[in-house]
Amino acid sequence: MAFREDIFKIPLTETDPCLQSVITFNGGRENTTTTTVIGILNRSASRHITNVPELVDSIVNNMPHSQVRLINFDEGCNIRSTAHLVEDVNVLIAPFGNGLGAGLFMKKENAMIISIDARWYSESWFYWPMTSIGIRLYSFQCNQRSCQEYDMNLIKKLSPTISNTDALAVMTQQHPSGVDWSIYGMYQKDVSRRVDVEQFIPFLQEKMASTKYEDCGEMCQIPMERHGFGGSKHVI
Repeated sequence: MAFREDIFKIPLTETDPCLQSVITFNGGRENTTTTTVIGILNRSASRHITNVPELVDSIVNNMPHSQVRLINFDEGCNIRSTAHLVEDVNVLIAPFGNGLGAGLFMKKENAMIISIDARWYSESWFYWPMTSIGIRLYSFQCNQRSCQEYDMNLIKKLSPTISNTDALAVMTQQHPSGVDWSIYGMYQKDVSRRVDVEQFIPFLQEKMASTKYEDCGEMCQIPMERHGFGGSKHVI
């Protein structure tokens, strides 16, 4: 935590293009008081969330006291400007990847991160550092076929000689037989993903109403036993 505070001591540069990249949407009427700031971080290349406009519209329409900020770390963000963009964010939504590490700089009490995972790919890696600093982390997956994205260019990049049959299997099957795991795993990790907005809004509202890790799933149980207070039913 001393590292975090040292970062905030570094002066901001007003001309930093990263700071100018934020797009803000306010939920409800113009005179509605904002009580929750929700940051949505997207990636422009791999792991890109393809239906962010739909996600933003649904949040502002269903959560009138929220403010949604679209954040883009691709605009020359350094560690100081990154910290500034998330320090007053209550909820950070981002595709699985290094962007989740920005949670280190979230200073709001009961801050929360939601990792948007691919249809068939999740990792527990970020649960370890986030639980150790008291940041709640949840994974959200859409396992419906409608959320599966197809990217032949990505498969060819991972395996230039892969057959069309195997490439199709990678895109449409879970753990296809006869396909090298490294190709399948990396594809599912890096492919673009969609958010099932209809299911996501109740999920988001439920997590925001809680202060506990009691429903964070199997991936957080071991980190919680180590970094928490003896189990998942205790307030962080």
